[in-house]
Amino acid sequence: MTSSRHRHPSHALIGSCGVRTGTACAPPVALPGQLLRRDGWEERAVSERLDRQEMVLRKRNPLHIHTLIDEAALRRIIGTRAVMVDQLDHLVEMAKMANVTIQVLPLDLCTPGPYSGTMILLSYPESDEPDSAYVESMAGGETIGDDAVVATLSNVWEDIAAAAPSPQKSIKAIKAIRGEHAGR
Repeated sequence: MTSSRHRHPSHALIGSCGVRTGTACAPPVALPGQLLRRDGWEERAVSERLDRQEMVLRKRNPLHIHTLIDEAALRRIIGTRAVMVDQLDHLVEMAKMANVTIQVLPLDLCTPGPYSGTMILLSYPESDEPDSAYVESMAGGETIGDDAVVATLSNVWEDIAAAAPSPQKSIKAIKAIRGEHAGR
């Protein structure tokens, strides 16, 4: 993600890629002998998401975000169709912001490299703040600070972003999927 970092030299940049499945409809499944989530994870997750949202929306030095969203996540109904319509409308509105880039990974896209779960890459303009990654799977999440691993994940993310349709085509896809949800 280092090339993305140079486009926004005065701001932190989040790059994310992932498929979110119907966790809102069903509780997490426990692996034998362990729970997938630690106590209080929901509150921490909500708090962190609200903090990131505030940083993206702030007027001075907003956080730049470039997200890759799997089309399956846009099509899968979480809650109700009305909830999905509202969520898709929100994505379209957020994409109008200069500091937000959204790309949709079509179902037929053959992604380069490994692609599994959610990956969030954090890149900072300050040299004393190393890039890091957060990867999530059914077994939980892990923060990664190892430079070589983060560089590999960044390269995979950039390859997927390069293969994805443009942000403009992606917004058209979001609007089309929104219409499908609203029309039923």
